[in-house]
Parts: sequence; structure tokens; C-alpha cells
Amino acid sequence: MKKILYILGAGFSAPMGLPVMSNFISKSKDIFASDSKKYSHFEEIYKHINRLSRSKLYLRTDLHNIEEILSNLEMESFISGKPLADHFHKYIADVIKFYTPSIAPGRIDSGLWPNEIFGQNPLFLKYGRFVSGVANWEFITNGSPSAPQPMTEPLYVGIKGANQECYAVISLNYDLIIESFFDCVKTHYYVDGKICISTKLGKNNECYANNGTLYLAKIHGSIEPLNIIPPTWNKTNA
Repeated sequence: MKKILYILGAGFSAPMGLPVMSNFISKSKDIFASDSKKYSHFEEIYKHINRLSRSKLYLRTDLHNIEEILSNLEMESFISGKPLADHFHKYIADVIKFYTPSIAPGRIDSGLWPNEIFGQNPLFLKYGRFVSGVANWEFITNGSPSAPQPMTEPLYVGIKGANQECYAVISLNYDLIIESFFDCVKTHYYVDGKICISTKLGKNNECYANNGTLYLAKIHGSIEPLNIIPPTWNKTNA
């Protein structure tokens, strides 16, 4: 069996509207402007940025880039021995959550269902096909003998037969883009079998791809649970 590994970076999530390092600050300010009360904790971040602006007199730094900002702040924490404040982690998570789109089916009760399994946005369909492919799903319209009757949806999700490929994914991102497609399927469709995301391979590193489970490793952590390694110069100090 051929084993295939995908490594996903920021370029995977950016087309879905997720911020990247260079526009993270500006996108967060749009959030803050939309609801300054709910996101009042962002103000503490902006105070740190304003304080760092003085450093531009002595060194070249881009205060629009979240990676450079956090790297400067972590240099301070490394020298002082004080850990990077938790509100920076919450800030990163809140911005990512805000821009993560919700995935839900479109008009799946019509002849258009093959193109609207994950909504009417063509981009969502492309991402959904990728996730379906690596997780070995198939969408079936004629119902399942084991599905409850009457079925609330005209589709159910089954697991394809044995594949010649075994897929795994390593993500450098904190977001839940891949997880959102799993949530969509489990929420809106009857699933004939078990589908889930695993962070561990099976016994003897066996491949899960043939039973609907996707092996996903997020080496920089994830916003859920809030366990992330900030994008800074010194990741070993996280």
C-alpha cells in the first residue's frame, strides 16, 4: 500500500479567509472595530504593539506582522524569565475562530446535491473533496439499510472499500478547517460507520484510511483545545 503524507501550511487555509502572519494584525483590528466590548482584551495586545513601535528607532521591524511582534515580545520574556502572557494565545485563537467559516450543506434535496454537499460556495466543495478523499468517504443517495427511517437527509456517508493509498496529514496551522468538514458530515448526514480524526496511528502504525478515520498531526498546536506554540523566533521556549 502506498503511503501519502500531506504537509499543510498557511497557504492551505488562506483561501478560506483565514489570516496569515502579514495581515493578522489588520484583520484583528477589523474584529475589534466590529465589537470592541466583546474583544476588549485585544486592547492589551495593541498597547504592546504601540510600545514596540519605539524600537523602530533602533532596529528594523515590521509591526504589521504578528510573527515579528510576538518574537520581539518573547525576546523580552526570555531575558526577563517571565513567560509570554496567556492573553496572546487567546488573542490568536479568537482571531482565527472569527474568520473560520461554518460548513453546512446546500440544496442537497435536489439534483444539485453533488455540488452542494458542503454548501453553495464552490471553494468549500474543493476543500470538502480533499478531506473526503484523504478520509476515504463516499456520499450515497439511495439510503442505507441501517439508517433510521424516514431519513432526514437524502444522503448518507459511507466508507469506501480498501484503497491502494494510505493518507496522513501534518498541519502547521492552528485552525480547524479540516475539523469543520468532519463536523459538517457528522452533524448533517447519517454516517454508516465511524469517522473521526486521530492524532495517533494504529497498532504497528497501521493505516486508518480505510475505515473513515484521518490521521492528523498539528505540530504547532491547535486553537481547540487552546494549546498553541506562538509563531516566534524561539519555539523551544514555548
